[in-house]
Parts: sequence; C-alpha cells; structure tokens
Amino acid sequence: MSAPTPARRGSRALAQLAAREPRLGSPFAQAVVPVLVGIVFLALLGGLLWGVSFALSRGSESGAVEQQISETQFDLGKAESRAESVRRFGPFAFQDPLVTDRRPVFVNHIGTDPYTGWVAIEALDPVTRCVLDWNPTTQRFVDRRCSGKDYPGTGEGLNRFDALANRESGRLIVDLSAPTG
Repeated sequence: MSAPTPARRGSRALAQLAAREPRLGSPFAQAVVPVLVGIVFLALLGGLLWGVSFALSRGSESGAVEQQISETQFDLGKAESRAESVRRFGPFAFQDPLVTDRRPVFVNHIGTDPYTGWVAIEALDPVTRCVLDWNPTTQRFVDRRCSGKDYPGTGEGLNRFDALANRESGRLIVDLSAPTG
C-alpha cells in the first residue's frame, strides 16, 4: 500500500477535526456556557417579540378607540393623522364599546381639511342588519352579504353619529350616544 499523499493526509485531518465534539475546558464552563447561550437566545427572542408588538400597536391609527372621554364620547386620536389614514386606506372601523352586541362603526373623512368632513356610521345595513364593507373603487359602503345595496361614503341612508375634529386640541371625537340620521 502506498504512503498517504499530503493532500490525503490533510483531508483525513479535517475529517477527524469535524468528527470531534467541541469541548469546553472546565466543568464550570460546561455548566455556565449553555445557560448563557439560552439567556441570550431568550433575550433576543423577547426583543424581537417586543419589536413586533410595538410595530403592530404603533398607532392606534388602526381604528382603535384611544380614550373614552365620557359615557358616549370617544377620542379617536389626532384628526390630521386619521384623515391621512382614511385617505390612504379608506374608512377605519371599530366595535362600539357602548353596546353589548358590539355594533360595528365606520369613521370616514370626506374632503381635504382634516378638521371638517368627518362622518361616523353604524356599519350595518338598516334593513338587513348585515355588516357593510367598504368598496375603495366606488368609495361606497356595500352590503355584500345580504342585499347588495350600497350607500355613499357620506353615510346617507345609514345611522350616523356625530364625529367632530377639535381644531384647538387637534383631536377627533365621536359621540355614539344617539344616531343622527
């Protein structure tokens, strides 16, 4: 049999190194290093989850009620940012916190002035009581599930609530006490 060539000798040495388990020098290191690796992993995972939850909740601009002002009035956030959100994504929806069956409410903005043109509607067809959808193409509320009927973005023909933007505070306030139309 021939003597191993330098190339074969190097390959064999690499294979032996790869097959050998990594070893930590002292028993202390063998006990502590896995624990530290676990702690670092959990810290990174926690940071990642915190970052994701922060990004998702970053603005209650998604439609959540920011603050209840009175029994029937709710602060929905900054009127300017809400108007921009409606311009980009359409009306935002939330569940009426006053009613036990949690009726859906849409808040829409008509026009360019963030302090005028707000409308809050009960997002239910007044006849079928089916939940309405927003059609971004036609800019209308639509009862797709039951009647197929649609309503203008201003909410005419639907139960509406007062929605006012306060120029002084910059806040959008919705009063869900009684429908106005």
